[in-house]
Amino acid sequence: MDGNFWLGTVGTGLVFFNTQEKSFKTFIQKDGLPSNTVFGILRDDHNQFWLSTVNGLARFNPVTGEVKNYYKENGLQSNQFNYNAYLKTRDGEMLFGGINGVTAFYSEQIQQNTYIPPVYITDFKILNRPVEIGVENSILDRDISFADEINLSYKHSVFSFEFVALNYAISSQNQYAYQLVGFDDDWNYIGNRRFVSYTNLDAGEYTFRVKAANNDGFWNEKGANVKINISPPFWRSLWFKILIIVLLLLIIKHFFDDLHPKKNLSEATALANEAQLKLLRNQMNPHFLFNALGSIRSMILINVESAWDMVSELSEFFRYSLLNFNKVKALLDDEISAVNNYLHIEKIRYQDSLQVSFKIDEAARKCLVPAFICQPLIENSIKYGMLTSSMPLKVDIYLSYQEELLSVDVSNTGKLVRSDMKLSEKPDVHGNSLENIKQRLGIMFGDQYHFQLFEQEGRVHAKITIRYKENKKDKSLASHEKSLLSA
Repeated sequence: MDGNFWLGTVGTGLVFFNTQEKSFKTFIQKDGLPSNTVFGILRDDHNQFWLSTVNGLARFNPVTGEVKNYYKENGLQSNQFNYNAYLKTRDGEMLFGGINGVTAFYSEQIQQNTYIPPVYITDFKILNRPVEIGVENSILDRDISFADEINLSYKHSVFSFEFVALNYAISSQNQYAYQLVGFDDDWNYIGNRRFVSYTNLDAGEYTFRVKAANNDGFWNEKGANVKINISPPFWRSLWFKILIIVLLLLIIKHFFDDLHPKKNLSEATALANEAQLKLLRNQMNPHFLFNALGSIRSMILINVESAWDMVSELSEFFRYSLLNFNKVKALLDDEISAVNNYLHIEKIRYQDSLQVSFKIDEAARKCLVPAFICQPLIENSIKYGMLTSSMPLKVDIYLSYQEELLSVDVSNTGKLVRSDMKLSEKPDVHGNSLENIKQRLGIMFGDQYHFQLFEQEGRVHAKITIRYKENKKDKSLASHEKSLLSA
């Protein structure tokens, strides 16, 4: 053929020798031949080669390299042929001798099977066990051949399909291919094998597809398919991830919520300490001590018992101040006691020039307030009242508690001293005491308090109102105060 040679070999398949190029080309089983041993070669009237082998008969197209194999199921005497047992007659009949006789045929009379076989999925197994149909909690409610969708759990880690093409003309030569869309990139051609298995697929949506060809290679490209949904384990599900995120956010929120009152408590403690330090510095300055001790000395000469009471009150005032140095909150009743000690000292200092009156609702005594909140108000009232009021200076302290609303009103005769007014005395360390009080009220009560400093009808008022209803900030501070102070 064109001066080239085609050689049948034992073990090397079909060999083509190109005489012009002095080159060889070999065709073996992996190229489609039924065997690597070729006993005989005949060429039909259509230039197709017929090759007898030890495993069937092959029709070979020398131009395209296409191979079509025939076996005993196709009508051969046997799959095994003999050496030199082949002949083409004058009328074109092909004769090949084998171990069980002679196979004779006319190549033009061999017709292809053009029937396109339908394809069905016939079985579905999990862990190599068929899935029962219609039982309680069954995955399938109908035969797999009619199922459109399968819902699986991540626990179904191993499952398999079986399938068949309905071509009964030499069905053993039917060919199959499958693809799991979402996992396989392309079709997997598996010859005449009719099953496939999958293991440990990730959760997700897949579609299993299978197609088949008849014995002459005519494919049913549509084939059969079924959708597969694999649910993830709960720890990989969307709702669980959302839950974890929500929990993390709640933990973070709790952390900051917990940190916030601690921070507020620390700020309140610092402000309370600052207020107390200023109070101690102010009360222990030489002028204050000189007046207090001078008063005690005078009283000793007149009334020893009264002098001793004065010493006790002075000691009690300093004792309360020192013992409650780190205290953030205090009962208003304790504040009143401390204020009374302070006022007894100031009355001795100013004698008849100072008149103080109290009006207190008993319910107000049980209210919690920032520690050392009353004494600075009264001290400022006396200090600036003495500068602007006619004598005697009158200081009224009114404490009321009605419908969960606490009112602390400290008023004095005189005028309101503004920041731009020049005083004959230098401002002492309590010049910023009111701002300190405001800050501590804000930390403890948030926006549930109101502070006013105003002049009305010849009196100067320093008034605080506190709303106690649903006071969450106060509760938070109360829950952390003990642990912080004990650290």
